[in-house]
Amino acid sequence: MLQQILKSKYQLDVSVDVLLSNYRKIPENPYPTPDNDCLDMYKYVLKHENISPDHVLFSGDSAGAKMSLVNCMRMRDSTPELLPLGCLLYSPTVDFEEKGGDEKTPDCIMPSAFVDAVHQTYLANVTDPEERLKVSPINCDLSNLPPMFVQYGTLERFYEQGMRFVKKAKKQGVVNWEVNLLENMPHDAVMLPTNVSPAAKEGIRHGCAFAAKIVAGVLFKEPEPEATR
Repeated sequence: MLQQILKSKYQLDVSVDVLLSNYRKIPENPYPTPDNDCLDMYKYVLKHENISPDHVLFSGDSAGAKMSLVNCMRMRDSTPELLPLGCLLYSPTVDFEEKGGDEKTPDCIMPSAFVDAVHQTYLANVTDPEERLKVSPINCDLSNLPPMFVQYGTLERFYEQGMRFVKKAKKQGVVNWEVNLLENMPHDAVMLPTNVSPAAKEGIRHGCAFAAKIVAGVLFKEPEPEATR
């Protein structure tokens, strides 16, 4: 869909390649191993494929969205020259200290007991209370990050923490985020089959439109290749 929007709206006929990060997962590999794997793969691609960071978009859903966000924070603080062009964050987990919540989202497809158990497993190696707080993106500095597309379903488990997350970003002066809410949709709605869920297709379209806008901004600034004789 991103390729289609770039061609139809911006008259840019370009290829779009996707790298799916098959990172090591819990319970065998708790934090920070999954996050480190994703960052290592990104750095490998930049080095061995000779790709400029401003030609790369991060995209993730749920835990993948959280890792995309956290790795951008890590690069901002250590190697800002490696930051990608932008991020698409679908239903990111941003507050690992939040517990329960069944009474707030009774129709959620993920019971709070399941979510709490997953988070506990993910943070199995983090025993220091101060460090546990830092693992949650909502407790971190949200400034000076690449443009972010942030999407939540209004019926999902992480909707409330997501709104607190967005509110904090605004208080810190962040202006390069786009927030998209899918009304009456559950967690990670874009993972539903698009042929049976119009909301999933619409959610993906919004993300791709955001991506196309910032990609076009970069490509239009690049000089055209010289014609061959």
